[in-house]
Amino acid sequence: AQSLRDGNKAEQHRTLMNYLLVWELPDPDEEYVCGADTAEGLEHGDRSSLDIIRCSNGEQVAHWFGHLDAELFAHLIAQVCRMYNNAFVGPERNNHGHAVILKLRELYPTRYIYNEQHLDQAYDDDTPRLGWLTTRQSKPVLTEGMKTLLNNGLSGIRWSGTLSEMNTYVYDAKGSMNAQEGCFDDQLMSYMIAQEMRARMPVRVKQKTDKRRTTHWMAH
Repeated sequence: AQSLRDGNKAEQHRTLMNYLLVWELPDPDEEYVCGADTAEGLEHGDRSSLDIIRCSNGEQVAHWFGHLDAELFAHLIAQVCRMYNNAFVGPERNNHGHAVILKLRELYPTRYIYNEQHLDQAYDDDTPRLGWLTTRQSKPVLTEGMKTLLNNGLSGIRWSGTLSEMNTYVYDAKGSMNAQEGCFDDQLMSYMIAQEMRARMPVRVKQKTDKRRTTHWMAH
């Protein structure tokens, strides 16, 4: 641990890749959201990344980034989301994200997976599609939301890797925000999606528990 503290940030990030980083264990009385960004599989490519955010204050409570194939990443998302009280998850569905979502819907209740209404004009069919689609139109929704949090001092970020990617996330010649050449944005994207899920999460009705009933396993 001391060597990690003494080393530079890049070395720390490489060392902690593929580990689940946890700042807060699940609180049974709290609601959580998850954002997940799937690696595009490009040469020297980015990593897959997921973030868990506490809904009450928007703080990052868990983070993972690394290399997994689509199905294993879906398993990881499902497992971590279950751990955090069935977190409401927004998996990005761009590129390899489709394969992750196909597997995730087998592993995790779809009512806890974000969906967007898709209008098929040819068939006049309004069909829900699971996952968050990042486009030229939807990306500003994420970035403007993040700017608002930063301006209000409420970014909630705890992982230095997320901050590092934020520092190299810039406007390109076309006016769109992207990672600088040679840099990544996967950890920032999963975090921004998680914050957007916090804003869009449906209200959950909490079931009243009968305090007279014991929940001890020996009572059943």
